[in-house]
Amino acid sequence: MSTALLILLVAANPIAVAAELRGRVDRRVLAAGLAATALLAVVLAAASEALLDVLSVTAPTFRVAAGAVLLTVAAKWVALGPRRLPPEDALLSRDDADDGDPGPWSGLVVPLLIPVLVSPQLVMASIALGADEGVGAVAVGAVVALGLSGVATLLHRGRPALWSIGVRFTGLPTAALALGMIVDGVKTV
Repeated sequence: MSTALLILLVAANPIAVAAELRGRVDRRVLAAGLAATALLAVVLAAASEALLDVLSVTAPTFRVAAGAVLLTVAAKWVALGPRRLPPEDALLSRDDADDGDPGPWSGLVVPLLIPVLVSPQLVMASIALGADEGVGAVAVGAVVALGLSGVATLLHRGRPALWSIGVRFTGLPTAALALGMIVDGVKTV
């Protein structure tokens, strides 16, 4: 279970989530997005065997693919740091929704869930870990990782350069875990 927790922690990357959202998301919208993402991770883990059967892929082969996706994202984080959402996005906090203002909930799906919370690496990790370690491990890992993402987002207070450095440094252990997934998958295949 500790491996699942670590992999989901680096896949969710709470520091990257906080750096991308910059602490400017409505708390209710953030809570709903985090809950929906955790639920999706658990559903993907529960359906992992069926998904792998539909794709005609074995669990070790999918583990290699998940590791490759995670390694690609780790390289992006190290080289480029976090992505920046435009400040005029619908995701940003609004105290009052005027007639012409769609309000904070309009940004729940895009850009909060997709691409910030429901990321390719989180989807791949949830399926791979669901097949390897079961739904319980993914549920615990997702709740911890996404809970930390929420805390980091709420604590984010300026200093984008420091958050960018943090994202770059989290890319290094992410790459190590991704390579471990790839090697383990290749050895098993």
